Amino acid sequence: MNVGDPLLEPLELVDVVGDVRFEDPFRRLEDESPAVLRWQAERDAEARAYLRRLPGYDELATSLTAHLHACDRNPPARGGDRWFRVDAEPDGSGSILRVSRRPSTEGTVLVRADDLEPGPFPSIDWIVPSPRGAMVAVGASSRGDEQSVLHVLHGVTGHPVVRPVPFVAEGHIAWLPEGGGLYCCAGSARDFERAAQRVLFVEPGRLPRELPLPARHEEHRLAVAISDDGRHLAVTGNPYAPRLLCVLDRTSKRWSRMAPLPDDAVFAGVLVRGRYVAVTTIGAPRGRLVAAEVATVDDRGTWREIVPEGTGVLRSIAAAGEDRLVLAEYLDGCARLRLVSLDGEPLQEVPLPGPGLVTTRPRDPAPPCGSLPAHVDADGLTFSFTTLEQAPVVLRHEFASGDTERLGEPPRAALQRVQRELRRCRAPDGATVRYDVVGTSRSGQPGPTLVLAYGGWNAVSTARAYPAALAPFLERGGTLVFAHPRGDGTFGADQWRAGRRARKLHTFDDLGAVADDLIARDVATPASLGFCGTSNGGLLAGVALTQRPDLFRAVVALVPLLDLARFPRDRLAETFAWEYGDPRLAEQAAWLREYSPYHRVTAGRCYPATLFVCGDSDVRCHAWHARKMVAALRAATSGDAPIHLRVLEGRGHATASVLASPALVAEWLGFLMHQLGLAAAAP
Repeated sequence: MNVGDPLLEPLELVDVVGDVRFEDPFRRLEDESPAVLRWQAERDAEARAYLRRLPGYDELATSLTAHLHACDRNPPARGGDRWFRVDAEPDGSGSILRVSRRPSTEGTVLVRADDLEPGPFPSIDWIVPSPRGAMVAVGASSRGDEQSVLHVLHGVTGHPVVRPVPFVAEGHIAWLPEGGGLYCCAGSARDFERAAQRVLFVEPGRLPRELPLPARHEEHRLAVAISDDGRHLAVTGNPYAPRLLCVLDRTSKRWSRMAPLPDDAVFAGVLVRGRYVAVTTIGAPRGRLVAAEVATVDDRGTWREIVPEGTGVLRSIAAAGEDRLVLAEYLDGCARLRLVSLDGEPLQEVPLPGPGLVTTRPRDPAPPCGSLPAHVDADGLTFSFTTLEQAPVVLRHEFASGDTERLGEPPRAALQRVQRELRRCRAPDGATVRYDVVGTSRSGQPGPTLVLAYGGWNAVSTARAYPAALAPFLERGGTLVFAHPRGDGTFGADQWRAGRRARKLHTFDDLGAVADDLIARDVATPASLGFCGTSNGGLLAGVALTQRPDLFRAVVALVPLLDLARFPRDRLAETFAWEYGDPRLAEQAAWLREYSPYHRVTAGRCYPATLFVCGDSDVRCHAWHARKMVAALRAATSGDAPIHLRVLEGRGHATASVLASPALVAEWLGFLMHQLGLAAAAP
């Protein structure tokens, strides 16, 4: 417990915002000083040793390998008559970009991640081929820091054709129709120094040129789209509720600016045949499709509804050639792809093998709002499809024939006899909360049960996707519960808005209601119930263990946000005020003080077994959150349950969680299984 360590000597430090008090006894652990990093390394070594000594760890890591690697084959993206695909290196040490003449063949290696960005854990984060495949834009990074560097490569040789452009996060690229240059969204510094992006034009033989936008903005993520004829460029902001900011007429060099929209409204789409066609939640919480002439798109009175709000949740669209649009929707959490004409007339629904999710990122199958989960070209769609029972398979749908075929061999990983049941319960305020119960058997007796939830940022649930990282939990007889609290967007924008900002407490009330309902139905007892959450779900984990510590036997928080008073000290995290509120404003500080996990730790309470997993390169949820939380919990708890901190070297927000290796996943999964009484080794 490091008795006598000056870092752990509580400070009598209080921040006051209006009438709101935030005590901060472990402020010293925010620093990146040598002493703090030494303390962190000691805690990490302690946790690693403990986790890898748990019974069945090696066998668990081995069994996870097949499940996780089955999610490493990505669908190819088409450029002209070439197909580009990113695969993981066989040993998991990085990634490879391949090019082939057919979508179903492996092809040849165009470039390796460590050729582009040498360093620990090199990664190809995204690719966007040019329309004719002569070039391909590649985002690469190392250490999992998500600070992608744009490389534009020759589509056959892999040789660079422009000077690398730094800070091009998330791959928002718009190629000119003829493919001679591209627009990209790039930062001017690392995200933790300055989060706002700008638009650059990049072409061979010239230095990147910044496009002067018509008004100052502080959007931390921009996206660009270009019209089919190359005349207009649209700039949108905010990937969680994307909305059009402005449109450039590239011929006249004139900008059209959008009037401000509500900050929780979606209005984003594509430019086609002189019109802007967009998904919007204005007047339709489940989304509808509207169209307007580019010249009048800033006037909402000119918008014409072409696809009304339906029973599904419309999330994104893409243009496919000159005469059709692809719509991506979710019904009861399952994906649906359908085609409509430019006037919204139904053409066909893309046949899928069953209820599941479509994605271009099998390891992370829930794309943000506005991102189509398939690669689109004039002739068809290419995507991965996954279900609860079946690992992702790559599919190709051809528009002309209407056929969907599998590309490559079927996945070798699968789960047998998986059952799913959608249930409902009541939150304290009477609202209905939905959750999925997933298991391979039903004994009728309480048993090891793991609850998972995200609950924020207008995200959709992954409850219908193959649970690769959790497959051994199901195979050993455990039950998984995917909760859908207010705050996520699985069932529409109203669900998200009901768990955002001043209403965020609804998210945690809903999670507690699900846990109480599981106990009331004899699915689990507090001694066999655990919770695991990632990122915003890691915040839920922190609230769960401090708000209801008697409700869970074990809690795992992956890459969490835990101090809701101090998160704006990090420049990228400062933008999180859009979702949570700003602790520097008195009214909003009061919201945050109600649930901020670090500030809810109370001396003398018995806290459950807890593990925090962070990446030391995470620019979104920095490890200092978990450092302070671990110190607070260890000082306060009256029990003897283990409380551990794992900080993964050279890992970032994604590579410490959804992209983690089998050996790392086996640590936190083995911790949960051990605490919940589920054998890690196969029977």
